[in-house]
Amino acid sequence: MEVMAIQLLTSKVLAHIAVLEYLIDEIWVCDTVSLTKLYKLLDDANDQLNELRGLA
Repeated sequence: MEVMAIQLLTSKVLAHIAVLEYLIDEIWVCDTVSLTKLYKLLDDANDQLNELRGLA
């Protein structure tokens, strides 16, 4: 049961990363503050993914 929960969280984090990468790559962000916030969210999501991988 715990493994399934970790796998579900991992898939959700991967989907979140995909959305953030899309935003960074496809949407024109002329405001450097917004771009910095997007990269921070991406870093946080990657950190969360690494933590989940450590639990599996």
